Order: sequence, then structure tokens, then C-alpha cells
Amino acid sequence: MNDFVHGGTLTNEAKPSVSPAVVVSEQGKRRRRGRRQKQTFERLGPALPEGLFVSRNGRPVIGLANLYFGADLFLCLSGPSLTTLPLDELKRRGIMTMAVNNAACVVRPNIWTCVDPPEKFHSDIWDDPAVLKLFPVRRFWAHVRRRDDKNEFYYVRQHYKDMPGALGYIKTAVFNPINYLQEAAINSGNSKKYAGQNGQPHILNVMFAALKIPYYLGFRRVFLCGCDFRMEPGGVYCFDQGKELGAMDSNNGTYAKLNVMLARLRPVFDEAGYKVYNCNALSGLKVFPHVDFMEAINDSVKGISARPATDGWYSKGGRPAS
Repeated sequence: MNDFVHGGTLTNEAKPSVSPAVVVSEQGKRRRRGRRQKQTFERLGPALPEGLFVSRNGRPVIGLANLYFGADLFLCLSGPSLTTLPLDELKRRGIMTMAVNNAACVVRPNIWTCVDPPEKFHSDIWDDPAVLKLFPVRRFWAHVRRRDDKNEFYYVRQHYKDMPGALGYIKTAVFNPINYLQEAAINSGNSKKYAGQNGQPHILNVMFAALKIPYYLGFRRVFLCGCDFRMEPGGVYCFDQGKELGAMDSNNGTYAKLNVMLARLRPVFDEAGYKVYNCNALSGLKVFPHVDFMEAINDSVKGISARPATDGWYSKGGRPAS
């Protein structure tokens, strides 16, 4: 009679006896495995809310929280100093990049975000399937804007939610340093409405989203590139875009407020083990410590070969984990 019945399980008569020593050994393995899992979760920090991002059909995307835990990230901002860096280094194996706004036209990033209307950002960014694009879900139904050979802009029927690699997020404009990393939304600053209620400066800026998203994805060391925090004639952006003097003054006022608000976030970051460094020694942002760009690059790729030696990897075996 076949011993394998009831959907492939052993009958009571066919189950082999198990010695007490084997049972104790298995229990010990489970306890050790449980301790390792607990230590891993302790390193991750407090549980992050799932479903922070949604797909084009509005369904929550599960599993992105701490997806990149333990990795470093180079966050490319829009300051003109970005173009003074050896940007080919960002293409090295082991380097993860993120960009904001049209800085993605200077550096082709792995991840990109914005908070402003999506039509302000080059269509080549949106068309690139290799870039994970994270933007406010309220902009999902905006029509894609393009530019023709005559340099004239036009809209197409396609929506930004349908671009390849695009996910939406819920945006909030209530700045609370204590809740910033844990709240189930992406902060974009502090709106005028709430500035009168919470006493925080009134400011809306992509910088808030650009720092929240890496933490949610699991990055615990972020290196800021192109973080100038000053705007002056002849040095506006790392990409071609003009700016009136009055608008420059307004931006410089924004940078002053950002310094204040990021200083309030710094203790929260430190407590969470979230380390942010600035690769621009001349930056107007003084909240985060400076680190040399190449020093950051070399530290991030340590142990990762530019051209890995593959011979032997298909064979089995190795020293046991200690």
C-alpha cells in the first residue's frame, strides 16, 4: 500500500520515529533563527507603514519598505556644482543614485522624484523605463507634455501614471519633525494653512520628499551631490534653465528656511541611524557633515568588483556561516 496519502503527507503508520536529540537540535536552530530575525528587525528600526506607494491602478505596492536596507544612496540635487563632479563614478557597480526634478537630465538615476507638476520635467525622464519614478498620486491624471522639432510644447492623451516605472505616493504638507520618518505619507514641507497652526516656517520643497523616500526604501547613508543651497547669476541649476533675479532671491529665502527645518530633523535622523552627508564643502546647507565625493564613492563600492570573477560560482559548497 502506498504510504503517501492525503495530498502527499505521510500516514500515521508511515511516519518515521524522531530521536529526542534531533528534536532538541531542531528547537535550537529555531531559537537561533528567531534571534537572528529579531536582531535584523532591530537594525531596521520601527516598522514602516506598508503601501506608501501605489500603482497606476491605485492599488498599494507592498514590499518596498526597507527594500534597499544596508545600501548607500547618492542623491543628486539641482545645484550647478553637480556638473563639477566626476559623474561617471556614479555609474560604477554598487552605486545607487536618485535625482530630483531635471537633475535627472544630468545624471541618469535609478530612482527619481518630484513634488511639482510633472509637466515641468523633461519627457525623456518619464520615457526612460530604467528609472523608477515616484511622484504625487494627485498628479496621476495629468496629461504628458512633450516638445516637437519646432521647440513647441504640446500635450498628448497619455497620463503620467501610465509612464513606465511610475508609482504614486500620498503627499502631505504638514511638517512635524517627530513624525516625519514614520508617517504614512511623503512630506513636501509645510503649507501656509498649517504654518499658522504649528509654528513651523511656510515652505514647500522637493528636498523633504527626497530625504523621506530613501529612508523608507531602506537606505541609511545618503550622500548629497549638487547640494549648493545658494542661487546667483551664472549659477542657477546644473541644467539649462533661466531664472529672474527676484526668483533667485525667493529661492535663497527658501534655502534659509530649509536650513532651519532640516536642523530640526537632524536629531530625528540621528536617533533613527539615518546618516546624511553633503559632498559640497562650499554648500549653503550646514546641517549635515561634509564628506569628499570620491571618499564616499570608494567606501560605498568597497568589496564590490568592477568586473567580478565568475569562475567556480556554479559549483556547490563553502565554509559554514559563523
